[in-house]
Amino acid sequence: MSFGSEGSRETDAWLRRLDPSIQRQHVAFRTGDDAAAAALQTRLASAVVGIRVVLAGPEADVYACRALALTMGAVDEELVLLMTPDGSRRVHCPHCQSTTATDQPVGEVVVCMGCHRNLVIYHHFSRRTATYLGYMVDAEEPAKEDAA
Repeated sequence: MSFGSEGSRETDAWLRRLDPSIQRQHVAFRTGDDAAAAALQTRLASAVVGIRVVLAGPEADVYACRALALTMGAVDEELVLLMTPDGSRRVHCPHCQSTTATDQPVGEVVVCMGCHRNLVIYHHFSRRTATYLGYMVDAEEPAKEDAA
């Protein structure tokens, strides 16, 4: 399963290295959206032992589908992850439990889509939720009071 044109190219290159007698199916999506997740669920529901699932594309899409595959019973040995240079990632806010998509790199600040706090994108990555942890950038500073 690939996401975007670069993910599709990575998948095709990986598949060309396989023995031609190995059965394969390449399903391409623009992003790892709900349609991609549903397609992955459908295919994994009828999968047998020995399947290999290749997920190629931007980090956020690949890791989100990887998390889904693991919840469906896949194991790491069955998964091949091919990341493309797209810098998108998902950040978990521990304050409101929202997930914010961003192109900012680890260590930078992003505004939470849920509670609007400024979150530093921490290097801790949850493979279960496919998100980086965000923490409030100024959590230890005293609250500023409005001038009356």
